[in-house]
Amino acid sequence: MVIIIFTLSFLTVFLLTKSYRYFPIYYSTIQYVSMVAFVYPLICRGYMVWSFPAWGLFTDKANELLQATVLFPSTTVLFFRYLPHRLWTRALYFLGFVGLYAGMECLLITRKEILYQHGWRFGWSVFIDFCLFALMWIHAKSWKVAYPISLCILIFLVVLFQVPIDG
Repeated sequence: MVIIIFTLSFLTVFLLTKSYRYFPIYYSTIQYVSMVAFVYPLICRGYMVWSFPAWGLFTDKANELLQATVLFPSTTVLFFRYLPHRLWTRALYFLGFVGLYAGMECLLITRKEILYQHGWRFGWSVFIDFCLFALMWIHAKSWKVAYPISLCILIFLVVLFQVPIDG
């Protein structure tokens, strides 16, 4: 339920601020972020290091789909639309978004709406949040830099958590 409320909150802000007008400007980065969101369930199917318990019709797959198609695109546009120009305020803004996502995960943990497995911990989720926003910014500057870094992080996590890769 927390993910739905969080997603609807971002979508509401996205719509009320008319940020949808900026969607075309950030379209390639939105595609990148959504694609990255779909990589996790593909790579880790059968060996999920985190998962969302199903309740009613809202399954783990529906949750991943909601995040990749609504939450992450809304977040991407809102992140870039209001990104400050000054370095110090930009750093605080960046950390604010990481903190917001980490806070949402704390709520998920408290309400037992997320399950960690295979050695995954909250600190790894904060690392992923940090990488998400950093790579989002890097991608907006140069996709040629963002993709190799993303691949290195993916390989690092697959090796660290010993994710079996099916042939």
